[in-house]
Amino acid sequence: MIKDMQLRGLSHRKQRAYIRVVRELAEYYSKSPDQISEEELRAYFLYLKNELAFHEAIVQSPCAASNCSTSVHSNDNGQYLS
Repeated sequence: MIKDMQLRGLSHRKQRAYIRVVRELAEYYSKSPDQISEEELRAYFLYLKNELAFHEAIVQSPCAASNCSTSVHSNDNGQYLS
C-alpha cells in the first residue's frame, strides 16, 4: 500500500492519513482489512458520513474508491503494514 501511494506521488502526511483510515476500519470490524468486504467498506464510509458527520471529501478518499485496504496486512503484533 505504501509503495503504491509513493508511486502516485502522495505526500507522507496523506500516506499516514490513509493508513490511519485503514487501521480504524480494521478496528471497527475487528478483523484484518483484507477480510473486509466491499459492502462492509461502503457501510463503514456511510457510518463516517452519517453518524460522525465526516466531510464528504474524506469519505470519498482514494481508499474508499479503490478499496486499498485489501493491500494492507497485519503483522503478529496486530500492526498494519503494506
